[in-house]
Parts: sequence; structure tokens; C-alpha cells
Amino acid sequence: MTVYVFNGPTFGATAGRDMLDAVWLPPAAQGDLYRVAVHQPRAIALIDGRFHDVPAVWHKEILWALAQGIPVYGSASMGALRAAETAAFGMIGVGRIFEAYRDGVLEDDDEVAVAHTDAENGWRATSEAMVNIRATLTAAAADGVIDADVHDLLLAHAKAAYYPDRSLPGLLAAADLPADARTALAAWLPGNRVDQKRLDACEMLAVLRADIDGDVRPPRPQFPFNHTHFFEQARRAAGDLAVSAGTQATDADVDIALPDLLDELRLDPAQYARVRDRALARGVAVAAGRRHAPPDDAALQPVIDAFRRERGLLDPEPTRRWLTDHHLTIGQFEALMREEHAVRGAFAEVDGELDITLRSQLRVDGLYTALAARVNEKRRALAEGGLSDRGVAPETAVAWYFDRLGVPVPADLTAYAQSLGYADEIAFHRAVRREHDFRTLSAHH
Repeated sequence: MTVYVFNGPTFGATAGRDMLDAVWLPPAAQGDLYRVAVHQPRAIALIDGRFHDVPAVWHKEILWALAQGIPVYGSASMGALRAAETAAFGMIGVGRIFEAYRDGVLEDDDEVAVAHTDAENGWRATSEAMVNIRATLTAAAADGVIDADVHDLLLAHAKAAYYPDRSLPGLLAAADLPADARTALAAWLPGNRVDQKRLDACEMLAVLRADIDGDVRPPRPQFPFNHTHFFEQARRAAGDLAVSAGTQATDADVDIALPDLLDELRLDPAQYARVRDRALARGVAVAAGRRHAPPDDAALQPVIDAFRRERGLLDPEPTRRWLTDHHLTIGQFEALMREEHAVRGAFAEVDGELDITLRSQLRVDGLYTALAARVNEKRRALAEGGLSDRGVAPETAVAWYFDRLGVPVPADLTAYAQSLGYADEIAFHRAVRREHDFRTLSAHH
């Protein structure tokens, strides 16, 4: 199963990939963690997150992932913050920065904040994190490069600065720094700077890799997850994830935003109405399926086989093309099939009452009277025309029917008939033949 890692200036665009076989994603913003969690990955690791220009990763989406039994690891930066805040609910924090937040030694979010470039420029940090400055100054004092007073002086300078302006060269330029301390620190810094964020991130990746190799899974949290109105709004606003496992994603790869997708759909009102109604039914079925235990591989396989057969995906190559076209990895396809299992199971439970609910829906939609009038008109016309059920041959009627639809006759006519709710192919033949004869008689009058 796939592992997702949200990373940015802590490692840069590529440095961390050699440490863990995973899908490496840009820094997480609100909704991003939910977007990967819906695909039921093996684990999620949060290192870096965005906050200045977009809403930050929401605690609620982390709690939702944990409630689904997905291990969520955090370290170094935004990951350390959120791990400290949600550790009681099961998020796994790793590293000194996480421990400092957890224990109340650190409290301010700006301790891990940095300014950085964009994806095109590799998420390179352009300022120094306060936690790195703290670790570096502590090491300098331990090595006897600076004394306690200089340590405190420089620490106060760094903390007073706005986070994008923090840098080690900036500290060396402090006007009140003694000249001898400036000289000693300038000579020591190039080979001794402490990147605590990177050290913590490396430690977390090592822990995660060991857990995966040993198939160690933390116990599923038992807290009740409250599905609030605000969470539902955020969930609906989240886009979908469209990357292949083992690749480095860019913003363009990842962000097929749901609002943009729906804007395209809504430009065709009739299509939107059809998809919306099917989505409503699907949502009800999926909600009903949550009351049951997740399907195992044996239960899921018939659903996968039926799904592929219905779409002509009988060979590996068409299946691969379909996954690529629909922006799905194998793991994401498996998640879709678990949803499909719930849908088909729920539909099977109500299938016996479908005809009754269809009639009710016709009345609600205002279609009942016109269809009922046509039933009576067809019945009278066939009786008066002397055709009734003894008209044209079934094969002729079927060819006529699909020609009117402008589509070829399906290879599996029984499956087609059953998909429309007919009991079998014979019942479908009867309905089509009656329609053919009725239209023939109507054309002659």
C-alpha cells in the first residue's frame, strides 16, 4: 500500500526520496491530508505545511484519517506542531522539536516557520527556522565558541525578528555583538550549523520505514469522530489526488480541484442533474455500507471483476490506460472498489423494492401522469390494431429500437436488459416489440 509524505523546504524537492519509497508531495495545505486519506494509504507523514498564503492543515482532517485506521506521522515543522496537538488522539510525533512542543518547552508556531521558494525552485528555504537557530546557538555555547550572555543576546535578536527575516548571517551582523564573539562564531558556523528540522525529519522517516518493514501498525484510536457541518464543508471542498506511487509530485500533478471539476460539469445542466442524482444515491449507499465491516480480498474480487467486465477492461493494457485516464493509482482504484462494494451491496438490499420507489419518484418528479396516459394509449392502440403481442419478430424490433437510439445492439443483450430492470431478455423483447408496433400503428393514423 502507498505511503504519502508532505515535504517542502525541510528537504527540498528531491533530497528525501532516497530515504523512503513513497509518494512525495508538496507542503500540505488544508484539505491535502484528507485527499490522500480517502485512498486508505499505508501511512501518511507530515513534515512541511503551508500557512501564510492558504489555510493550514486542519486538525480535523488528521483526526478523520486516524479514525479510519491510517497511521499519521509528524515531525520537524508543521508535522511537529500538529503531532503535538493531536498526539492524545494517536498521531505519531518524532524528534526533538515535536517533544519540545508536546512538553510545553516551545509554544509559538513561528518557531518552525520559514520563508521558501515555490515548487519550480525546489521549495528552497530562504530564511532560518527559529528551532534551527536555537539548536545552533546551543551547540556553539557547548563548544565554547560563545558564552551564555552572547547566546542569550543572539537568541533574543532572532526571536524578535519576523520569521522571513531570520538568518545566521543576520545574527552575525547584530550591532551589539562583541567583536571577538563575531569573529569566533563566523569561523565556527560554516561547518557546525545545526539543521534540527532536517535531523528530526530523518529520524521520523527511519521510524516509519522500520514500522513498515516490521509491519508494525499502531492500535486504531477509539475516540468518537464527530462529523460536523464544518468538516463536511471542508471535505467537499477538497480536490482529488492524481499522482503515481513512487513519483515526485508537482502542483499541476496533484491539484485537480473539486470545485473546478464541478464547474465544468455544471456547464451542462442536464448532465449535472443526472450525475447529481446518481451521486446522491451513491452517497446514501456508501453511508449504509459504513455500518458493515470492510470487505476482505475475497469479497472484493467479484466486484472488481464485474466492474472491469462492464467496461471492457479484460486485459492489463486497457486497465492501465483506464487508470491513467482517471488519475488513479492501484491503491486508489482499490479504495474505489471498496466504495463500489458498499454501493452494490446497498443497492442489492433494496432491489426488490426498486419498482415501488421508481413509481413514487415518478409521482414526485411530475412524470407519472404522462407515462400512465401513454400506457393506456398504447394498450388501446395495440388491441384495436389487432397486434397486441403478436406483432413484428423480436429480432426486428430490437434492431429497430437500437437504430432509433443511434447505438449498436449490445453484445450481451441479457445483461443490458437486466441493467434496465427487466427480468430477462424475453421481457425486454416484449417491451421493445410493443413499442415498435405502437409507433407503426400511430404512423398509419
